[in-house]
Amino acid sequence: MSIPRIAFIGAGRIAEAWIERLIASGAFMPANILACDRSAARLEQLQARYPGLKTSGRNEEGAEFGQIVVIATPPPDVAQVLAGARSHVKPETIVISVAAAVSLVKLREASGGLVVLRVMPNTPSMVGEGMNLVCFAPGTPQAVRNRVVEFLKIFGQTLEIAEREMEAYGALVLLVQLFCSR
Repeated sequence: MSIPRIAFIGAGRIAEAWIERLIASGAFMPANILACDRSAARLEQLQARYPGLKTSGRNEEGAEFGQIVVIATPPPDVAQVLAGARSHVKPETIVISVAAAVSLVKLREASGGLVVLRVMPNTPSMVGEGMNLVCFAPGTPQAVRNRVVEFLKIFGQTLEIAEREMEAYGALVLLVQLFCSR
């Protein structure tokens, strides 16, 4: 299987943590990753830290590049960013939102019906020891689910949950992490 191309729309801390893990795991080469952000200074920082990483100030470029597109903007910006990029996303592209509290309904509406899902990553994911919560939109084909779960193995384990449980499980994982770090 060839290595897919992955694009991050929003290149903040979560995106960088995922980029670092993708490269450190050997699963992705920097040339297969494109980080998009409106901050040129942020993109320069990422290029300096990860030589060969592709960057762009245009979200549309990320939408066209990625076979997996990770929406990693602040939650209030997700719908607008996704709506602006959706015409550039290929129908077979998988769109992953890592934004807390942005529902699948909002994601599907903003994306115009693309394959979208939510993932709630956590800190241990940076070293491949995370428990990443994932919820899929109803009707997501099993082949897509399998592909996503396989991809998320790079970050640790995956637990598929119902969306209504996402925030509660996320809070529980955070509490466990805080308790275990003491």
